[in-house]
Amino acid sequence: MPGAERAGAIGARQLAAPAHKSDSAMLATVARELELELVFLSAAALADCDGVVLTESRRARATADVGSVAEAAALAAAGAGARLLLPRRLSARASCAVAWVDAHHLSKESS
Repeated sequence: MPGAERAGAIGARQLAAPAHKSDSAMLATVARELELELVFLSAAALADCDGVVLTESRRARATADVGSVAEAAALAAAGAGARLLLPRRLSARASCAVAWVDAHHLSKESS
């Protein structure tokens, strides 16, 4: 599957979204097509990452009280030590961001 190959090239494991999108058939379809685990993050988890998002959206601030829902969701799903690899990108119907955790960081935490 071409989508899965592209996702695997960067080590993608999850597609993260805010909990209020948990009924989105589109997200479920995209996750299935890309063979990614679909995870939904609480408003509190998004808020915990607000201090490190790189972009600021008036709409995101008004609806979710974070600068970027996409960036906060990516960071929250990636976990401790995550940083943005790709800040928020927009299309007509969606936004996305990519976060990652350096394997070196993970090995230090488990020591």
